[in-house]
Amino acid sequence: MLKNMRDFFSKCKAQQNTDIWQGAL
Repeated sequence: MLKNMRDFFSKCKAQQNTDIWQGAL
């Protein structure tokens, strides 16, 4: 359960970073 939450959060964080980089380009 905890591992799934961590995977979920890191996925969300990675998606946020991707959106930020795409917006900056």
